[in-house]
Amino acid sequence: MVQDPSQGREGQNALNSSIKGAGYLFLLQLSSRMATFLLNNFIQRVSSITTVGMASGLELLSGTILFLSRENLRMVLLRSSEDSADDDTTVAPNSDHDASKKRAVRRDIRRQQLVNLSYLPMLVGLLLVGLFALFRQSTASNPGPSNATRIYILATLVELCSEPMYLIVQSSLMYNVRAKVEGFALLVRCLTTFSLTLLSCTSHTGEAVDTCGVESYAWGHLAYAVLLVFGYLRALSRDHGGARALLGILRPRQIKTEAQRPFYFDPYLLSVAWSFMAQSGLKYVLTEGDRIILLCMGGTNDEKGAYKMVSDLGSLIARIVFQPIEEAARAFFSRTLASRDGIRTQDITLSIDLLSTLIRFHLFLATYFVFFATNYSGTLISVLYGSGKASTPEIVLALSVYCLYVPLMGINGITEGFVQGVGDSGAIRKQSYWMVACSAVFVAVAFVTMKVFDLGPSGLILANMANMVMRIWFCWSFLQRFLVETATQNLTANARTLCHEMYSRTMNPLALIPGDFKGHVALVISWLLTFAYMRWYGWATWKAKIGHVVVGGICALCVTGLM
Repeated sequence: MVQDPSQGREGQNALNSSIKGAGYLFLLQLSSRMATFLLNNFIQRVSSITTVGMASGLELLSGTILFLSRENLRMVLLRSSEDSADDDTTVAPNSDHDASKKRAVRRDIRRQQLVNLSYLPMLVGLLLVGLFALFRQSTASNPGPSNATRIYILATLVELCSEPMYLIVQSSLMYNVRAKVEGFALLVRCLTTFSLTLLSCTSHTGEAVDTCGVESYAWGHLAYAVLLVFGYLRALSRDHGGARALLGILRPRQIKTEAQRPFYFDPYLLSVAWSFMAQSGLKYVLTEGDRIILLCMGGTNDEKGAYKMVSDLGSLIARIVFQPIEEAARAFFSRTLASRDGIRTQDITLSIDLLSTLIRFHLFLATYFVFFATNYSGTLISVLYGSGKASTPEIVLALSVYCLYVPLMGINGITEGFVQGVGDSGAIRKQSYWMVACSAVFVAVAFVTMKVFDLGPSGLILANMANMVMRIWFCWSFLQRFLVETATQNLTANARTLCHEMYSRTMNPLALIPGDFKGHVALVISWLLTFAYMRWYGWATWKAKIGHVVVGGICALCVTGLM
């Protein structure tokens, strides 16, 4: 089978674009999450846990509307390659000019497909807001800051209005534009919330501080949504001939091709979106299942606030580092392994190499989370939130358990991104069914750990770990079948053998574990030393904190040298 060299370069170009995009997204996540972390640290240090719990409930409402409205269509974006546009145009590629013209036609069709689809999240969002309003009316007693609730809902609808521009930016791999717009909007959100929170703390007392503090979150969210819309409009208008031309591009229109009747929504993309719909809902339940269970079990605002403090702190590294890597990897896999024209040997070897590298990276980080971070949870909470909160054993234990959960999130993000990027509708349905089983296990484990053993927030984290292990197992089984069987079935015998040998050599679970016997022994000794120091000296004084950090730093340097 003769391969076109230009086609072989497409996979490498996609990898380069994905790596570059991951860099932009990493800088966005680093700046925005650090700013958000500093803001949350200020609020959670000077405000009561009740305020944090009330804000957590409203963020759950807004996140639910946004996720259920747009997540499945954002995953469809990955499938909307130029190959999904009309392949039967009237332009015959008999010259470079004709080929360029054909690519331009297909690019315009693809963009219009995305624009038309982007209006569906707005309609779904309005429907969800209406259902929420009916639910509130049917509830006899509904405590909570009603003004903050209305502001949050308005901000959510405004944010959905940015979806057409987001899809254009993302499909064009304009990661720098997304990083700048979202980064500036997040900065303004942080400053708005910070300023209003500071004002409420100095102007009110008692319950008024909690109410005004939650409204500060709400106004910050609205400022973020407004700047997101205007930021994308301003950035894209420069690249599309001004605001008037951009608005013409953003207008939904019928798509006319030679191969199909005129349509507004591409049937193929709609079918994929429908396949992703149930999975998106289940994924959201699994992602936010902890807070949903706290709500369903009648958790108080104090319990919600305590868990939010732990989850915000514990997931900081996952959101800064893991999420950009996951998005870039998912985009790369979808561009190289979901082609309708066949998969090339170079694309398979690149994908296997990328998968093994990313998994080794996550396992390497896991060693530090498991053997170091677990013994520093009390010290970190004492520094960030004060000795009073660090004296609460439940919060310290929950953060230690979360350190074991973070590496699982990273590995699951990579393997699940592979399934979403290359899996067909049948694979997506199987994954959705499996997620139902994961949800059942999650609820069962959460009930046992929280109600039977009374572990509180730590029980929720253990339940999340159980369902995360199940999700990783399913995705790993899929990627093994895909890379060994499906992707190589049309290759020559020699190429198939090459891919099989590379997979067996690089994706072997034992080969993926970093370090050797000396490094593993050093990790165990380091954990024992830091644990003993914590037991002997604690973290109540600054002298003990500094000593704890020094001991851990020396151990970490020794482990890094041996790994």
